[in-house]
Amino acid sequence: MKKLYKFTIDKEEEVVVEDVSQEEDGSTTTKSKKVKKPVPHQFFIKKPSHSMMDEASLYYGVELAKAVKAGMLTESMLKKRFEEDGGILSKKEVKHYESLYEDLKNLVESIAKIESVSKQTKAQKNKLEKYNEEKDALLEEIQQFETQRSTLFNQTAENRARNKLITWWVVKLAGSTVKDEDTLIWDMGDDDDNDKVNRYHDWYEENSSTFHAELKLKFLYYISFWFNSSANDPESFASVAERADEEIAKELGFEQT
Repeated sequence: MKKLYKFTIDKEEEVVVEDVSQEEDGSTTTKSKKVKKPVPHQFFIKKPSHSMMDEASLYYGVELAKAVKAGMLTESMLKKRFEEDGGILSKKEVKHYESLYEDLKNLVESIAKIESVSKQTKAQKNKLEKYNEEKDALLEEIQQFETQRSTLFNQTAENRARNKLITWWVVKLAGSTVKDEDTLIWDMGDDDDNDKVNRYHDWYEENSSTFHAELKLKFLYYISFWFNSSANDPESFASVAERADEEIAKELGFEQT
């Protein structure tokens, strides 16, 4: 089985360890005891075949058709509706949005002017600190504005089909290695893709430990990042996984090492 990427997650488990002690008469005594320790578990992302790419296109098309049939708008239909209503943003919102960028531009210029001074006065340093705080506040407001605008398209038929497809890819590519034996986690034989997807959702809902939280995010982020990139070899996928790990660490509250 060809693999795109391999990774390991430690899971705290109860294991039996042997404690060997030396007796006065020269003999040894071995005692067994149970202790909790991190045990590494190995996982991998399978390299997709050309036939799987064709299956994925078909799966996406079917899910898109289902969404449209259920009454969801496509991205083009939503854009057209917004245009007919005067655009995604109101005139007041557009004006405010433009003013945010104008204020940011002026702040960046003011910051650059002070930073170009080789020996800054105390007043300049204070002003620079104030400008940077204002810049951060503006960037945060602009980010909120962008998020609000992009959220409008989260409920389109295409977005639903893409999310469904990413789950399908997780089911198709996620595997584990136990005693050198590779197994696709949700592949139990000849059952169809819907059964595998349902089994994945059951697993996702039923497992909430720290170990499973990290495993869920790694499979989702790795395959989502891969889906939106052209990482089709182990070297380029490693770069994708590195960026994904940064986001996973933030979400789980881990410190990057």
